[in-house]
Amino acid sequence: MKFIKTTIFSLLCASITLASCSEEGPDAPGREGQASEDANIPAYSSSLPVWNGERADDFSADAVGQNADLYHELSSFGRKIEIEYSGATATVTSQIAGVKTDVSGAYVTIDMKSANVSGVEIILKGSSADGGLKIYGANRFLLTLSGLNLESRKGPAINSQCKKRMFVRLAEGSVNTLADAKEYEEDDYYLPGETSYTEDRKGCLFSEGDVIVSGNGVLEVKGRYRHGIATDGFMAIRPGVTLAVTEAARNCYHANGDLTDDIGILVMGGYVFGTTTAPAGKGMKCDRDIRIEGGRVVLGTSGDAIYDEETFDTSSAACLKADAGVKISGGDVSLRSLGKGGKGINAGTTVDISGGKTEVVCSGTRYEYAPSLTSSAKAIKATEDITLTGGELLVISSGKADGSRGMESDAAITVSDCMLSIYSHDDAINAYTIKIDGQSSILAYSAAEDGLNAKQSVSIAGGKVIAAGGSSPASGVDCKVAEGVNVAGGTLVAMGGSPSTEPVVSGVVHKSWTGFSAKVGESVAIASSNGANTLMSFVMPRSYEGASLLVASQSLDGADYFSAYCGGKQCVKE
Repeated sequence: MKFIKTTIFSLLCASITLASCSEEGPDAPGREGQASEDANIPAYSSSLPVWNGERADDFSADAVGQNADLYHELSSFGRKIEIEYSGATATVTSQIAGVKTDVSGAYVTIDMKSANVSGVEIILKGSSADGGLKIYGANRFLLTLSGLNLESRKGPAINSQCKKRMFVRLAEGSVNTLADAKEYEEDDYYLPGETSYTEDRKGCLFSEGDVIVSGNGVLEVKGRYRHGIATDGFMAIRPGVTLAVTEAARNCYHANGDLTDDIGILVMGGYVFGTTTAPAGKGMKCDRDIRIEGGRVVLGTSGDAIYDEETFDTSSAACLKADAGVKISGGDVSLRSLGKGGKGINAGTTVDISGGKTEVVCSGTRYEYAPSLTSSAKAIKATEDITLTGGELLVISSGKADGSRGMESDAAITVSDCMLSIYSHDDAINAYTIKIDGQSSILAYSAAEDGLNAKQSVSIAGGKVIAAGGSSPASGVDCKVAEGVNVAGGTLVAMGGSPSTEPVVSGVVHKSWTGFSAKVGESVAIASSNGANTLMSFVMPRSYEGASLLVASQSLDGADYFSAYCGGKQCVKE
């Protein structure tokens, strides 16, 4: 999160108690045709993140809870099956009555289903460049990876056809790697009544049932056929786990979710890494909610959007894609989407961020299949409400003025008690309604369009808001409804080539100026003419020449005596 300190520092300069403050960040390209100094967007990498072997450091936080569906320690798995891979062969050791095994070279099938065997732990170790494991079962089981290096040339590396839970435990200090085949062959073994067309094989590590990963080891996955880790149930990741999907032909982590447990993908902690270059590829994809409660999550996509012939619509790459909602309540989340039409967070319903540090970068431009079938890059997109109630959030969408927006909701965006910095080329924040209150500090910067853009209303009741728009006709705050901007508390600073929508004020004072000129990186102070009273100061996120400036604040007493100053000189026309 190296950018958040810089951007939040600039926001904190907008404090009533500060007389001056300055910090210049790295320059980045601004609106087309303007000098690069006109857009002080934080520098970011234009390539996918790379896993350098980083591991989780939060195993001590993995306290066993009361839910037996998440903690294997609450169940008994005293029956052991050990499988050791060695090149072209595999050795299976088991004393469990009723369990059937089939070994063909280094391809192993374990059948616990026929005899309804329960309480089993399967322990995997060793190495094979031409092997795999297939599991049949009727009960939950524990799969322990204890120094496993397994690559399949026929299909998935691990394929669980058991519809019950698979607890995956990464043994203490172990390093494990899995890779599947680029093309899947017909399987050599099926239970009676089972056929190839009734068995899903969706990824390198695939399970018909829920997947819960725990332990203080490492698992690296290369999903060369489809997904990296996939389940038809839910996926949960506990603290201490290190998961790295370093290759995915489609999605890194893919889960259908479980309606009964009301879990889609749950990151409780650990270090979770994933990158995919696939067109429309996803870092995490879930049919239900994606919830991040702790740990570190690093996801990257670089594929362009595509036209989906099944849905007759475009489909975009996304770091987090939930058909339901996305919830981030803790942890350190870093998302980078680089392709055309890409999304950082793409929620089918709501986005809720209440804690942690989140960085979302989108650098793609618009994808166009046809004039009526396009997909614009958006860092955070939700069809329903976006609610920010805590944490630190940096958003960058650096494409073009073609819908490449920072944060967009088809409903309401509500911000309270959140540190939020948004840099975008198109609108920084775009929603039907925008509501800001509490102790929020917000910088909403657009290189070419509006800082805040609402179809219905903008309501500010608290916090500090700097909304910076592009050159005319863009503005700091744009509301499509007359008298749709209401300021009842806090402080709003809005600047842009055109005047912002004039606010309706209640309990605050506001003042507007024209001919506002200042350079990127300069400290601008809103102060009394004699210099005795400084309302606030802030660092310019871009350069303006002859622009409009509006300030509304509950602390702006005697507005007629205040003006804007750069380096002690007035920088507006009264």
